[in-house]
Amino acid sequence: MRIKGHNGLLPCRMCEIPGLRIPDSRNPVHYVPLDRSKHPLVRTSTSAIKVYTPGSLPRRTHQRFMAQAREVQFARTNAESEKLAKQYGIKGIPILSTLSSLFFPSSFPYDFMHLIFENVMKNLILLWTGGYKGIDEGAGSYEIAPHVWEAIGVATAASARTIPSAFAASPANIADEKASSTADMWSFWLQYLGPILLSRKFRRPIYFQHFIELVKLVRICLQFELTAEDVQTLRDGFPNWVLQYKKLYYQFKPERLPICPLTIHAVLHIPDNIVETGPVWTSWAFPTERFCGHLLPAIRSRRHPFANLDNFVVASSQLNQIKVKYDLFSALLLKRPKTAEIPNSFSHKDYPTCVLLYPRRPSSTIPSSLEPKIAACLATRFDKNISIVRKYFSMTMAEQWA
Repeated sequence: MRIKGHNGLLPCRMCEIPGLRIPDSRNPVHYVPLDRSKHPLVRTSTSAIKVYTPGSLPRRTHQRFMAQAREVQFARTNAESEKLAKQYGIKGIPILSTLSSLFFPSSFPYDFMHLIFENVMKNLILLWTGGYKGIDEGAGSYEIAPHVWEAIGVATAASARTIPSAFAASPANIADEKASSTADMWSFWLQYLGPILLSRKFRRPIYFQHFIELVKLVRICLQFELTAEDVQTLRDGFPNWVLQYKKLYYQFKPERLPICPLTIHAVLHIPDNIVETGPVWTSWAFPTERFCGHLLPAIRSRRHPFANLDNFVVASSQLNQIKVKYDLFSALLLKRPKTAEIPNSFSHKDYPTCVLLYPRRPSSTIPSSLEPKIAACLATRFDKNISIVRKYFSMTMAEQWA
């Protein structure tokens, strides 16, 4: 897109809200609070907007974006070009603008995976644990006691024993800084573990309620399809959540500006991104990240890693085309085929959804008191008189599993 990015004067790719630096600080980062009325630069300016509302942000349009990009690109001098780039937050004409199917910036939504699971969620946890950029809780009371957070981490790790691997990556101890946590794991934690483990852990319920509102909005975003009503719920919900966030954590104090990073502001653009490019799963980074993970083991050459990688991608693509063209998926399967059979298990074709697993007990170890109960069960199951069942059934035919 050739934009300045989060350190620019106009850090947001979707709108032209100006960023603000921390007063009396050398920190070059620009932050984007909605209410900036107490900031010294805004207070002394007659033209600066004191408060932005979520519903009236100065959205960028394709025509305006490209006009500004051309101004920067064709400026007479380098100094003028740099001045305009700083003013617009755009460094020049994007090479992808030659594609008529793309619109700037609406064709480039914020990546939901990194935005929510790698930034917003992690920043909230840093706030709750007192580790967010050296900022205390100010007038709030949102920090969780260290021993409570450690218990939450232990409970998170312990939950892995009862969560099927198909649900998500095995949850790690989130209280352990050395623990490796993926976006997939944070997605699962936010939706399913967090609402349980954080219940009644804050000194004031408002912080837990605020977190639950985020959970509700994220669950709507993760739906495969969204209705107009869903989008309207997001249009109402995300602005309310951000405004509450500013009140609870930012507290409208300029010295607490780092609590208003671009990632919090970007949440306001999620509904429009969904309308313009589809549900979040159509553009998030999960497929790209997993493809990169697929490529990593292919790098075998230390001397020519990039050539090695290129050859692997080409060969894999050729193999996939051969599989599709000649229907050779089974013949060219490079991995050992998965089998539905589990060692030392029992299954029957009449019950395809059921598998009996160990431990197994032979009939000689089953209490005789179970015989009338089993007979009654069979009589009910097959709608037969119990005397007929007793005639054909004996405990020598029974086995107990699990």
